[in-house]
Amino acid sequence: NSTKHHLCDGLQYQLIHHLHMPDPTEDLIYDYGLYLINVGLRKSGKSLQDFADMPVPQIHWE
Repeated sequence: NSTKHHLCDGLQYQLIHHLHMPDPTEDLIYDYGLYLINVGLRKSGKSLQDFADMPVPQIHWE
């Protein structure tokens, strides 16, 4: 849990100011973090689904 907090540090600001979500929940922030990680992995031909026991984003952010 502490790792996901550090990985998602600063995403609340992005959600509020760039995606216009006035009060994002912690779950939304973490889900957006998973989405961004998945975007990076896809650039290398991978996804979070390629790694056992890794959560995947639940919201369609695109």
